[in-house]
Amino acid sequence: MYENKNKRGLHIDLPSFNFPKFKRNKKARNTLLNIIAKLAIVCLFFFIFIICISRFGKNINSKDYNTNSFNPNLTYIKDTILKYYDNKNNLPKINGDSSSYTIDELANKKIVKKSKIDNSQNCNLKKSYIIVTKTRDKMYDLKITLICNDIEEELEYTFKK
Repeated sequence: MYENKNKRGLHIDLPSFNFPKFKRNKKARNTLLNIIAKLAIVCLFFFIFIICISRFGKNINSKDYNTNSFNPNLTYIKDTILKYYDNKNNLPKINGDSSSYTIDELANKKIVKKSKIDNSQNCNLKKSYIIVTKTRDKMYDLKITLICNDIEEELEYTFKK
């Protein structure tokens, strides 16, 4: 701080700071090392994403539904079919193959008893059917379609043998 005799008032000199100027080299930005580093970061995020997806996929299990929420005829047919396939080796052998039967055919083979199916619901046993499909090694999908009172109900179940 000093007094300038030519000018009135006080003049204060504040220190000034000049930021250093860096020269940006455009060639340095695209060096091989920088490209590899960027690629490694992208691969790392991709790898973490794949791991997260695979972990979530393994933890998804089918929910066991309360059998009272389904038509009791569907649960009876499902239980009977599962018992039948436990004792027999007539499941599809090749992945993607399937076998289908009408409920009437199953009743004629004495696998399912017509008397156990509730007749008050007027079920059409000739149009109702089951399909068993081999999805992968020792894994099978069972789809039961039951038509009662012109209402189509389905039950899908996956089992291992």
